[in-house]
Amino acid sequence: MERLWQYYTTPPVGGEAARYTQEQFDWSSSSFLKPDDIEQCEHFANLYFEALEGIKSKFHKDYAAIFFVNLSPSFLGRKEDLEKLKEI
Repeated sequence: MERLWQYYTTPPVGGEAARYTQEQFDWSSSSFLKPDDIEQCEHFANLYFEALEGIKSKFHKDYAAIFFVNLSPSFLGRKEDLEKLKEI
């Protein structure tokens, strides 16, 4: 999971080809979080907020939109996540 997260959050460098198409990213990321595994979800929720600025600045806006929706931890209902979103 960590390696896949790194793929999601690290843009290709130089002449490196994209690791997957935007459509593949949409499919993959839509099933990345497992709502019944709260520990996993909370771990990636924290990483989500750390990655937001980089996603916004280093990726195409359509990629960022998919990231923001598919990987959002909002379903956890954590108050601290709401506060972090308000700060953005």
